[in-house]
Amino acid sequence: MVEVRRNRGGLGREAARHRAEEGVVVAQLTYEQAAQAMGVSRRTVERLVSRGEIDHLKIGKSVRFRQAHIDEFLEGMVVRGAPSRGAVDALVQSARREA
Repeated sequence: MVEVRRNRGGLGREAARHRAEEGVVVAQLTYEQAAQAMGVSRRTVERLVSRGEIDHLKIGKSVRFRQAHIDEFLEGMVVRGAPSRGAVDALVQSARREA
């Protein structure tokens, strides 16, 4: 099993060599792999990158993603439950009675 660890940035070649010696690999996903992980099309991922909505790595001309980039993006897309219409009506009626 390969351990995937989040890169803390700015570590340089020596740290990368050290990670390689430890057998630690930081997964880098392609557009297709990121799209599959997110359940969307490649084109959708391309749009997210062009709009700056998802973090990514630029390696030469290649774009790569870490699982952490995908997880952070998806967490930001979570829609919290809104109160039901009945609950809102009950709050309005309660406020009117108190006024």
